[in-house]
Amino acid sequence: MKNILLLSALVIGLRTANAQYVSIPDSNFRLALKAKFPACFNANDKMDTTCNGILNAVSLNVNNKSISSIQGIQYFKSYLS
Repeated sequence: MKNILLLSALVIGLRTANAQYVSIPDSNFRLALKAKFPACFNANDKMDTTCNGILNAVSLNVNNKSISSIQGIQYFKSYLS
């Protein structure tokens, strides 16, 4: 049982250790992303590029949000494929 708990803690730790947080400079784009993927942002409003929501998103509607820059869209790997 201890081995299973240790392995689980190690896997969780590796996922956290590999998290890559980036800033989304356009505040309107950031707000739209946070509304759709709240679990993919930390308390400092930085987006986790390893978050499943970001990696697996296949569509993203941000029309009529007054967005001037979509810098950060490159992290949406499924969307860009």
